[in-house]
Amino acid sequence: MKVNNIFYSIQGEGRNIGKPSLFIRFSGCNLKCKFCDTSHQTYKEMTVEEIVEKVKGHKNIVLTGGEPLLQQDINKLIQQINKLKIPIEIETNGTIYDPTLINKVHFNVSPKLSNAGYKPIETILKKYNNKCDFKFVIDNKKSLIEAIELIEEYKLKNIIFMPEGIDKKIIERRVKLLLNEVKKRYPDCRVLPRLHIQYGLR
Repeated sequence: MKVNNIFYSIQGEGRNIGKPSLFIRFSGCNLKCKFCDTSHQTYKEMTVEEIVEKVKGHKNIVLTGGEPLLQQDINKLIQQINKLKIPIEIETNGTIYDPTLINKVHFNVSPKLSNAGYKPIETILKKYNNKCDFKFVIDNKKSLIEAIELIEEYKLKNIIFMPEGIDKKIIERRVKLLLNEVKKRYPDCRVLPRLHIQYGLR
């Protein structure tokens, strides 16, 4: 498997925000997002067994990237971690999907929309949307409108809005945009910061 980095940190976003976790970052992605802030291109090859040795003793595992579902042995890795009874989150763009994993990991789906020109596949949006969290990273009013249209079209649940950016002032401005718009439309969703960006956790 192509592993960019394995590191222990605080989950900076999503439903487990603030939770200490071991991150396994894989190299490679099938999209080229305009505001990607992750350097995942470099890697070293590791076996499933080598990775599993790294996760032992941890309480929460996050598989991230790039796009972790591109990895050939991702199913085997998840099966081995499941045997250790360690909860797994997988951070994915939603354009690749394996239904056999639905009850083995928690899916954090981050739709890219016009940022990369793709939306999650229909299977996720229609059949499994109640099994996933949908994390929308918003940089302007346009991307917020796109997110709202997708939410309404597929009646998505478990919605999380987050600001895009690495500058604290820009993040603050975008959070205000989200707060003003979201409270009008979606009282059941969550607006969350991105702790790892704001405080340099990764």
